[in-house]
Amino acid sequence: MSQNQPLNPNSLQPDAILTNPDNIRCRVDRVEHGNVFMTVLYGKTINGEQEIMVPLNEVTAHWTLKKAA
Repeated sequence: MSQNQPLNPNSLQPDAILTNPDNIRCRVDRVEHGNVFMTVLYGKTINGEQEIMVPLNEVTAHWTLKKAA
């Protein structure tokens, strides 16, 4: 399994699609104050939530860009 390159913070635009380390897809809603606000897609949840906030540094280090905005 190949390692992912760190995610470029400039690619975190509204409507970009990302996957978390568990391969759950999310759509970026907005980035502000060092946090990425996202909507979990396809009826799934993360920690029981469909709208999540993840620190920017965690997203860039561990998440994967699936589709640019």
